[in-house]
Amino acid sequence: MTLSRLEFWRKTTHLLFGLLAAFVTWAGIVNPLTVLLLVPLCLAFVVLAKSGYAPLLSPLCASMEREENSHFPGKTAMYFIVSWAVLLWWFPLEIVLASILILSFGDSIGHLVGAAFGRIPTLVNPRKNWEGIVAGFLTAAMAAYLLVPREAAIFGAAVAMGVEALPHRIHGWELPDNFTVPLAAALAMSAVVWLLGAP
Repeated sequence: MTLSRLEFWRKTTHLLFGLLAAFVTWAGIVNPLTVLLLVPLCLAFVVLAKSGYAPLLSPLCASMEREENSHFPGKTAMYFIVSWAVLLWWFPLEIVLASILILSFGDSIGHLVGAAFGRIPTLVNPRKNWEGIVAGFLTAAMAAYLLVPREAAIFGAAVAMGVEALPHRIHGWELPDNFTVPLAAALAMSAVVWLLGAP
C-alpha cells in the first residue's frame, strides 16, 4: 500500500473537517436539527458536482473523491453528518466531542501512517495494516483524553479502531466507517464512564 497524493489530501481534509465539526459543536453553534439540515445541503452539493455546471465544485469533487465513489461524491461526508446528528441527540457533549476526535484522528492518521509505513496486514481485513491501526489508536486515544477519563479514551479508541479495521463491504452491503466508528466510540466511552461512575 502506498500513500497517493489523493489519499493524503482526502485524509487531511477529513481531519480538518472533523476539527471544524468539533469546534462548532463545542461552541454551541450547532444542534442535532441544524446538523441534519446539512444532509439536504450535501445532496444539493452532490447534484451540482455531478452536473458539471459548477465551475469550482465539479473539479474539486473529481480531484478529492475515490473512483468507487465517483457516482456519489460527498457520500462519506454525508455518513459522518448523520452520525454527528445522532451523537448530538443521544450523548453528552464530552462524549460527542471525543467521538468526533476519535474518528478524525484515528481514521486520518491511521490511514496516512498505514499507507506510508504499513507492512503487516490485519487478519480480518488485508486492506488495513497493524501500523496504521496502532497509530490511529494512539492519536485517537490522546485526542479523546482531552475530554473524557483516561480509561474511557483508551477503550473508546480501541473499539473505534477495531471497527475501523473491519471490512466496510460485506456481501454487497456497505458499512460506512464514518457512521459506525464515532457511534461505536461513543457507546464504548459511555459504558466506561457509567462503570466508573464519572459525572
